[in-house]
Amino acid sequence: MNSENGSRKAQGFAAALRRLRHTQGLSLSQLSGLTHYSRGYLSNVENGHKPATTDLARRLDDVLRAQGALAGLVAPAEDTPPCPYPGLAAFGPEDARWFFGRARSTAALVGRVTECVDRDQPLIVFGASGVGKSSLLSAGLIPALAAGALPAAGSAGWPVLVMTPTAHPTAALAEHAAPLLGIPAGVY
Repeated sequence: MNSENGSRKAQGFAAALRRLRHTQGLSLSQLSGLTHYSRGYLSNVENGHKPATTDLARRLDDVLRAQGALAGLVAPAEDTPPCPYPGLAAFGPEDARWFFGRARSTAALVGRVTECVDRDQPLIVFGASGVGKSSLLSAGLIPALAAGALPAAGSAGWPVLVMTPTAHPTAALAEHAAPLLGIPAGVY
């Protein structure tokens, strides 16, 4: 979108916002209190000095009961980069490019997995809730294994099982691992 078209959209949004605010009989200060956006920011948007974001437009639509009219006037963001932080959710294998600062932990874990493969033993990763175990496994270990980090032949293509153990961890493991091992359901 060129800057002239973006400026026209901002002015159209500004005029619609001003009209809706006046129709509701609200001051900018009152609107600020209802939307939790600063009065100064709202003033800049209403005067066309700053573009409205989609989040702001949706919030204003809710507060002013505009039924999406303002959101429809927001210029779509161009090439908005994805947010690298998943919030409270764990990083997944698809988030490996954003998973920074755990290279040593990932390398140590790959080393432990290598030892366990050599000894034909399982490896259990445990720790306090929220420390990043799931992220370390999903965005650290799984991509490292897929990239061939283990010295075992063909290990980059080994199946990966991600599961939550539930209240009955052994039964959950059997249920989830059975298809990978070619065991029919219910036989375990």
